Amino acid sequence: MCDEIPEGFTEDDRCPGCHKFKFGPTLCEVCVETRATSPLREQIERQREEIDRLRQENKEYGISFDLYDEAARRAIERWREESPEERELVMPDHSKLCQWLMAKLRQTEKERDDEMDLVEEIKKALERAVRTEEAQFDDVWDVVAILKKHGVIE
Repeated sequence: MCDEIPEGFTEDDRCPGCHKFKFGPTLCEVCVETRATSPLREQIERQREEIDRLRQENKEYGISFDLYDEAARRAIERWREESPEERELVMPDHSKLCQWLMAKLRQTEKERDDEMDLVEEIKKALERAVRTEEAQFDDVWDVVAILKKHGVIE
């Protein structure tokens, strides 16, 4: 704020906003424009923030959709591989595809559990064979019998 009052002005001629000297009883032109647009600027800033938030949300939805779409594509591909001549041009119903996938999951888990049981049986038979000073021929045949029982060898 300038201490010197220009010629033709009084202290009452100062703008209440910026304290510069002005002509007339209201705010100077700069303060009128600034104050008038301040709420508008705040609204624009809020809208920009909302746009940024929505863009981020849209990006996250896009990522989720891409993950879902890729998983569905792989599931349909596996479903078609099971019976290619019948299913090549067929799109499965989503709920039936999910049921099919769950059945495949249960089947795979059972196969995994059976293989783990086989590994445990072989491990126990080998531990019995190693515990003795010399492996007995019968211990080796126990391992072979386990492998034949599970169809690993014929």
